Amino acid sequence: MLARAFVAVAAALLPAAANAACGKVIIDNDWSGSASYTSLLELLGANCTILGITSTIGNLYAYQGAAHILRFLEIAGIDYIPVYIGANEPLINTVERSAAWQSVFGAFSWDGAFQPDNATLDAEGSDPTGNNPFEITPIPEGLPTMKWQNESAVDFMIAMARMYPGEVEIVAAGAMTTVALAIKQDPYFAGNVKKISIQGGYVDVNLKQTDPTPSNSTFTNDDIYADFNFFIDPEAAKVVVNAPFIETVIAGQVSIPYFVTPEIFNQTISVVTPITSNLSTYWAGSIGTPLWDEITAGVLAYPEIITKSRQVYFDVDVAYGSIFYGRSFVAIAPYQPANSRNVTFIEQINFSGFLSNFIPALQGNYTTKRW
Repeated sequence: MLARAFVAVAAALLPAAANAACGKVIIDNDWSGSASYTSLLELLGANCTILGITSTIGNLYAYQGAAHILRFLEIAGIDYIPVYIGANEPLINTVERSAAWQSVFGAFSWDGAFQPDNATLDAEGSDPTGNNPFEITPIPEGLPTMKWQNESAVDFMIAMARMYPGEVEIVAAGAMTTVALAIKQDPYFAGNVKKISIQGGYVDVNLKQTDPTPSNSTFTNDDIYADFNFFIDPEAAKVVVNAPFIETVIAGQVSIPYFVTPEIFNQTISVVTPITSNLSTYWAGSIGTPLWDEITAGVLAYPEIITKSRQVYFDVDVAYGSIFYGRSFVAIAPYQPANSRNVTFIEQINFSGFLSNFIPALQGNYTTKRW
């Protein structure tokens, strides 16, 4: 991994790339926290046409995630992007079912929306978890006055793919549940989508989870190398990676070595805007966190940062009685599982090139609609 200081200096020396419009994009995420919007800013900075934002289950439930992203849109003056509620619970998995599996095969280091609820923390502004999928608790910057759309995220995704066949791109950075429901509801949906970039799909990382030395001061390796977006809904992950999208990009694992560093944080907030003022308060807690969602959006917004990838058949284990439940694996012909599909698995990126786009995007002003 590149030394953090070197990366920050290298990024500072690179001019921001002049981005052509990247296309029509739907960004699907769990919006888990008051600074979870950085991947949206990347897409805006790359002049993407944001058709809509969808909220899905993951680190928290979809309704609470929608409250976070709506409040940010208000703060940033980006009130022209519609927000849709997606899947609020997994296809099959439940709090109880996940706990039963963990009691046999070992506990997860992070349970996201399934972690035990704490009413005291909820009252203080913590996001609701456990068996409270419809509760919306206060958030630090205040609840939004903007409202989500009445149309469901699933219907919205299907409608956009039908309206713009072969043009829509999806960034999927939460659980895959909402996208899976769109696939099942409309058999033509996946074939109408130009590209999906997925935050998830780690392979060959089990040994790294046992490393006793944390990669940084925020997360332990058993958490960093845990494929939570797939673990919380393995069945949905399998539906999505098996679907006939025009291109499926697996961008989860490549993002693991790259963190929000103090240098990246300080360089970003050195330009004062309403957005960076918000980041200075709420993004500070992300220092030491991998840039999971951001790189997943980045490889779609500016694919020139990809320096190494390969085409592989890809699948997800959905055997509940298996210790590998929810884990990903790859294969080549003729050894691939039945119904698995070829994906683009990203192995390496130019991180300095990523930062030269990413940091200016966080400093941008998006109050005027560009499409």
